[in-house]
Amino acid sequence: MTDTYSNLLDDLAARIPDAVAIRDRDQIVNYRDLAASSRRLAQGLAASGIGFGDCVAFWLPNIAAYMALHFACARLGAITVSVNTRFRASEVGDIIGRAGCKALILWPTFKDIPFLDILTEVDAAALAELQTVILYDEGEARPDLPTALTGKTLLSCAELDTHPELATNFGSEDDGVIIFTTSGTTAAPKFVLHSQRSIV
Repeated sequence: MTDTYSNLLDDLAARIPDAVAIRDRDQIVNYRDLAASSRRLAQGLAASGIGFGDCVAFWLPNIAAYMALHFACARLGAITVSVNTRFRASEVGDIIGRAGCKALILWPTFKDIPFLDILTEVDAAALAELQTVILYDEGEARPDLPTALTGKTLLSCAELDTHPELATNFGSEDDGVIIFTTSGTTAAPKFVLHSQRSIV
């Protein structure tokens, strides 16, 4: 059945394991590898304290890792909160704070955007519920972290991907899976929650 993200991906991985799931620049990811990576990442996220109903902010561009992590959250019943890479401190803080995000995933050196500098400008209250910061990289040296992240658990996507595969999926078709924000042209952006069923 393809009523949940997990079932959709696992069904594709079983039927067409070698078919191309994602093309990311010069990287090609097939369905088998995407499903397996999402299960390892899910176990890694669970080990870091992410569970059912938790919100995880994705401050990432459109890369293969985004989808693997997104499927990983769906397996746990956690909710991806999309944060535009062009957002500044007020917008980032508003979204992370209002959603009560427990974790934040970002690529701190993407296109030389000063993500970590932006975080230093975020009101500390907006980051109060944030427990874990997960850094994505493609071989770059890990940058110094701002004092705004002092006391937060720091992990890397590569570390999460070393865990054994999650054996059980916890999300169901009616559970929330991703939050998008409206444009916010006349007021603060509104949150739009989509269920696993609606996205599938």
